Amino acid sequence: MGYWSEKGSAQNRPFTLRLSDIIGGDLDHRYVAAGASDDELVERNARRFWDALKRGDRRTVALMINYPINVRMGTTTMNVRSRKALIDRYDTIFTPEFQASILGSAPLDMFAKDEGVMLGAGQVWFGVDGRVNYLIH
Repeated sequence: MGYWSEKGSAQNRPFTLRLSDIIGGDLDHRYVAAGASDDELVERNARRFWDALKRGDRRTVALMINYPINVRMGTTTMNVRSRKALIDRYDTIFTPEFQASILGSAPLDMFAKDEGVMLGAGQVWFGVDGRVNYLIH
């Protein structure tokens, strides 16, 4: 509990600060909860994936994924075992709507927990190397 007053005013107004959310780690090491030892590596590779998706660079998108990967699409899960398989199924996986949901979030100061580092509302989960471990439509 504290008091706030506008500069030059004698009137004080009470206020209370409450914690509404928490992310593990600290400002210098945000992704420790995911087991990452190098935040810059995570963000650099996450940004590389994001930029490639934005450009439509299927090859680089495929390179930025750890295989095999499970792609959850609604109630079904697709197991993708290789870069070639991902590129072959690229349009099925990276629909325009899915791309827009990913590109609507910035790969910076992301949420982290033991499962990985999350982009957006959980559409993409990165591992400790900043490469994609999970995709969820």
